[in-house]
Amino acid sequence: MEDLFKDWLFRYSIMFRFRYTDKQKKKFLNAFVHDISLIRDDIKVIEYKTNKKYNSRNIYVGNIKSADYIICAYYDTPPAHFGDYILFNREKQGKQTMKAVLFASIIWILLGILVTFVYINSFLSKIELISFTNLFVVIFYLIYFLVLARLSKGYFNFNNLIRNTSSILLMLKLIKENKSNRVAYAFYDEGSYGEKGFEVIKRATKKNAKFIFLDCIGADASLNVVGNLFKNKIKGVMYYPSKDEHNYIFCGERNEEFYLEKKKLNEKEINYTQFNKTIEILKEIM
Repeated sequence: MEDLFKDWLFRYSIMFRFRYTDKQKKKFLNAFVHDISLIRDDIKVIEYKTNKKYNSRNIYVGNIKSADYIICAYYDTPPAHFGDYILFNREKQGKQTMKAVLFASIIWILLGILVTFVYINSFLSKIELISFTNLFVVIFYLIYFLVLARLSKGYFNFNNLIRNTSSILLMLKLIKENKSNRVAYAFYDEGSYGEKGFEVIKRATKKNAKFIFLDCIGADASLNVVGNLFKNKIKGVMYYPSKDEHNYIFCGERNEEFYLEKKKLNEKEINYTQFNKTIEILKEIM
């Protein structure tokens, strides 16, 4: 593995692995833009409003307005959820996330009740206006309610190498090695929650541009292509036609719908076989 890619792997799977809060995203963006600027100068960052208190941001590499093909991946860290990751079903995935929020909130509330019970029964009868115990309780409740407020809004998945850092790393490799004017790259915000970031991309491209979305590239699971763009069939890759105008490349399994097992989602190493096969697939449009 080349030294530059090793550096990217360390930076975006360790140093800037969390991209959930606005502060975390800004740190990631500063590092990310710097890294790309060392190999390309056709990079652009745009801001747009969402229903959150802060602006969201997309990053474009290449001529987004004239490119025939736009390779896309979201960069925000997904929220934690129960069960497997369900692709293409935001409603069901949202329910999985809500279960995780409710579970974490209930556990935290029970902890607060337990601490309150112990304090009342063990220390309240010996109360002193100024004491170490009282100071500890005040600090505990300050932290407690701050954490509870955060949990009620959801919390992020700590293991996010597969979803979706692996896709970001793959696109970085393509950006460095392939400078075709036909292809542009888009990294968009809020992709774990909805289509707002993509809608902003779509407004910036020409009408007949083709979009390829990457997700969970590098998981130890089947590599799938959904869409009608790619004609060259690669051994070991599952191809599915689609009525959707967009194209998707991702790792996962299929029963009634596409999914990626929680265990494989939380892996801490990239499956480079699937990673490199994805690059091979994308060479068709380069």
